[in-house]
Amino acid sequence: DCTPCPAGARSSSRSAECEVCPTGSWSSEGQSSCVTCQRGYFTPEPKVSCLHCPDGKWSLDGSGECKDCPGGWWRSSGLTSCLMCAAGTRSANGS
Repeated sequence: DCTPCPAGARSSSRSAECEVCPTGSWSSEGQSSCVTCQRGYFTPEPKVSCLHCPDGKWSLDGSGECKDCPGGWWRSSGLTSCLMCAAGTRSANGS
């Protein structure tokens, strides 16, 4: 009897085992491949979906974690990268 790989894992045909998706990617149950997260998203454990980085944080494609925006830069929900503060404004790390 063949059983599907769990969400967060993949297997190729004729495989005896499932492989956990690489960092920065995810899968639903029974998949042969994993999907890479886009910029501004990350995969927590277990790797069953990509989540949007919280405000003040960013990530590159295929990232397993979000990093703080540097001082003088900011990011809010809906944006995929940090933006520079306008002249006359400021921002601490992770804002």
